[in-house]
Amino acid sequence: MEEQKRVDAVLWRHSLDNATVVTAFPVAEPDLGRAGPFVLRARAEGLAVG
Repeated sequence: MEEQKRVDAVLWRHSLDNATVVTAFPVAEPDLGRAGPFVLRARAEGLAVG
């Protein structure tokens, strides 16, 4: 939960700084095999950050 709060703060800062909405959809690695199309596409097209 603490990690999610830190992520939320970063997302809000980038959303406000860039006048856009930045979102995150956390998925545990073991759950990727059962992931739906949204997660699979994000995994294939997303950029690694951090």
